[in-house]
This record gives sequence, C-alpha cells and structure tokens, in this order.
Amino acid sequence: MRAESPPLPFMLAEAEGPWRLVPTDRYLGSGHHLVAIMTPRVGPIRLLALHDTPAKPEAPAAFAEKIRSALISEPALNPQSAPARRLGYSGHLLSFQSESEGVRFACELFVFTNETGRWALLQITPPTAEEPPPFTALRPAKPVPAGAVALAPFRVHENPLTSFPISLRVIRDPATDRIQRIIVTEVPPDSTTDQAGVKVGDEVVRINDRPINVFTGGLGRRSELGKVLIDRRPDSMIDLEIITPGAAQSRRVTLIAGPNTSGPRAW
Repeated sequence: MRAESPPLPFMLAEAEGPWRLVPTDRYLGSGHHLVAIMTPRVGPIRLLALHDTPAKPEAPAAFAEKIRSALISEPALNPQSAPARRLGYSGHLLSFQSESEGVRFACELFVFTNETGRWALLQITPPTAEEPPPFTALRPAKPVPAGAVALAPFRVHENPLTSFPISLRVIRDPATDRIQRIIVTEVPPDSTTDQAGVKVGDEVVRINDRPINVFTGGLGRRSELGKVLIDRRPDSMIDLEIITPGAAQSRRVTLIAGPNTSGPRAW
C-alpha cells in the first residue's frame, strides 16, 4: 500500500509571485515519492520535492547522493557537499553541475529530516534563468491548526476516483464539516478540462450552481460531494465555476464524464 502524501513543510512566500508550487503524488522508478514540483508561471520544472520514510538510518550525505543518482543520470560535475540550514531545518546540501546536450545546469540538492520522515529538494537552474532560484521563493509552512483536515488529491490517472477528467484537493472545516476550498491539482492533457482552459492551481467555487461551502462530509462515495463527482455514467455533465488566483472574475466550464473501466483505488 502506498503511503499518503505528507503535508509540505514549506510554502510559497508570495502566492502571486513568479512561481507555482504544485502538489503531486507520484512514485518514480527508483521508488522515491515525488510529492511536489515548482515551476515558473511559464517554463519547465525547476524544483522537485521528494519524501522518504526510511526503514533504517542513513547518513545525510549518502541519502543525498542516492537521490541525485536516481534523478539525474549524468555525472555530477564539481560536487560540493556540506551541512546546511534552509527553511528552518538543519540538513545537508549537495551542490553540483550537470551537463545535458551541451547545456550545463547548476543543481542544489538539500536533504533534511522532520517529524514525517526525510525530504529531498532538488533545485535545477539553467544558465539562461531570469528568475531568482526557487529556494529563495519558499518559506516554512504555517503550522496546521489542530483538527484541520486536508484530504489527499483523488487521481485521474490509473483507476480514477472521479468520473470527470480533473484531479482536486478538497479542504473542509473540521468544526462545521463543510467544504472550504477545492483546488485543481491535475488536468489530463487534451481532456475536456484541458480544452476548457482549466489549469492546475485554479479553485472551484461553485458546482452545478451550488457554492462549495454547502457541501458537507468530505469526499466519500456517500457524501454530497461524492455523489456529484463519483460513479457517474459516461457522458454525464457537471458545471463548475472556477477562478484563477489573481483573476478579476470567475468563469464557468462544463466537464463530461468518461468511461469508468476499472474499480476505484485510494491513493
């Protein structure tokens, strides 16, 4: 059984700044758990965040090298390894360069441990980068309020939990059990969602003309929200009102359910 994604120990210092921080839930071929990526508003991935629950103790420098070799096949050029402190955590920093197709990238891999396990943050900086390094745009995450509930995203790849081509993160108020926020975390390429212009990071504010805060009970099959999103017949439609952070107004989109070829799986 795969482990649930732990809460990220960091967040963007400026939500409307030049960076996007996108939670994900992917196991790489090496077995390492990729839990978030960071990209410019327009551009390729520049930081990867991985989480690991170690079966036995391992020296930070050895863990850093294991992560580096799992992520980057090219040899590390000019490596430098030393203890470091970032985001309020004491850990180990491996700095090196990597060359691909004649282009040399500057890389920094910071590993540290907190109460949820080991973390590895790999920052990749191309020679033409105009933005400041991703690390400078992060700060420690705010403490999670006692009793707060954040449901893990449900997937749209491999045994979808929803009937619609969209992956969401649902946050509810533990005091009232009402939904507080629904955030888009994944949009399949060339899907009706993609064609409608929905992007990762957008927020759903209404579903079928109902504000999201009227829904209660989280996202179980028997919950109000689950009955709207799960086990719908193919070609069923749902209307969403979505807003992009920083946009002046929301927009409406209609999604169409696809075939459900296999049973659901909890991730």
